[in-house]
Amino acid sequence: MRTSHPPRVTIVGGGIVGVSTAFFLAQAYGEGMSITVIDNAPLLFAGASGKANGVLGDDDFPVGAEDVGHLSWKLYRKLANDHQGGLNWGHRALVIHELRREPVQNASDAVPMPTHPLPPWLKGSKEYADTIVQDQRHAARINPADFCKWLLEQCKALGVQVLVNATVTGVQIEKGSLKSVNIKHGQKALVMECQNLVIAAGPWSDRVLNDLFPASRVRIQSNVDSASGNYLLLKTPKGESNDEEHPCDQIYLKGVLGHDINITSRPDGTLYIGAPCGSFSAEEALPEITTEVQPQYNLVGEMAGLAAKVIDFSPDADVKVLEIGRAYRPFLQQPRPIISRIPLHKLLGRNDPNLDVGHESKIGGIFLNTGHGSDGIALGPGSGKIMSEMIRGVQSLSADVSGLGYP
Repeated sequence: MRTSHPPRVTIVGGGIVGVSTAFFLAQAYGEGMSITVIDNAPLLFAGASGKANGVLGDDDFPVGAEDVGHLSWKLYRKLANDHQGGLNWGHRALVIHELRREPVQNASDAVPMPTHPLPPWLKGSKEYADTIVQDQRHAARINPADFCKWLLEQCKALGVQVLVNATVTGVQIEKGSLKSVNIKHGQKALVMECQNLVIAAGPWSDRVLNDLFPASRVRIQSNVDSASGNYLLLKTPKGESNDEEHPCDQIYLKGVLGHDINITSRPDGTLYIGAPCGSFSAEEALPEITTEVQPQYNLVGEMAGLAAKVIDFSPDADVKVLEIGRAYRPFLQQPRPIISRIPLHKLLGRNDPNLDVGHESKIGGIFLNTGHGSDGIALGPGSGKIMSEMIRGVQSLSADVSGLGYP
């Protein structure tokens, strides 16, 4: 759907959800549109969008987000087929194994699938009971940083403006419609015409909302207790095959080492070692920007020590630690995303002089696209496409998001 007068859109948050929203909007409108992505960090993808594991699947999504998840899965496959995803962002089929010391009894949640050999980098593989949770028909993996950078390049080629070190400091609303936003960009103060403001700032979304609408009745209930996770990226001599037909492997070690950790191979021969959010991570206050998040080295060391017990390193192996990091995910108290337009009267209050009560515009406004938890990468493109359709006024959305409104 195209309109004769493309709207002016400002997107706060330059992670995968915000950039996906910009990408699908720019694709739909083409020339003449005005889309600006704003992020307060000095560079994009310094948070989970560039540091997450990058596992995709076609099921096991949060309640209410199933349709968005299926849409995302299809979009990833189409983008990979159309734009050499295997080469450009490491898109490859994945087999997900769950290993235990004892066979799983009555594993009703394990889908009957063909067997698949355990990877050569796993030590003592005969000691474990292996349940294939998802095979290569239903799972894949990407390098999230490379995918996001590719999306960003496409956005810029389509005319999307990107501002880093920038913050939206205020909004102007007249007679029930959003008119413009105030932006601080470095030392400059800007006023930008804007009919649509999208808040897609991940775990920082509640701060953005509270700063812009301090009297708002809308509050995002974040869950910071289990929001962050440390990780470790290794280069090993027994990495994955370069054959694109050969799937990567993810190994979930369920209590085998006394803790739950996962190890995922990548096509470039690296192993990503992580754990469920909140595990091997000590609670800390959320920093102001993504680049201030630092790994917790003592906990990374513990996780690496456990992983070393099951990774088969040859005596003369040239093992290199390529990256150590940590990232926050946007978990909410209610464990599902919010993909929704928020009525202005909920943000301003009915007595606000800028709100024409009873005549609030149904075009444009304030939108939330946040709360994806640990599924931000998997749900990113689908969430962005749906948000772009909401902004464009599409009546029949590509996925059912009726359960993802503001509670």
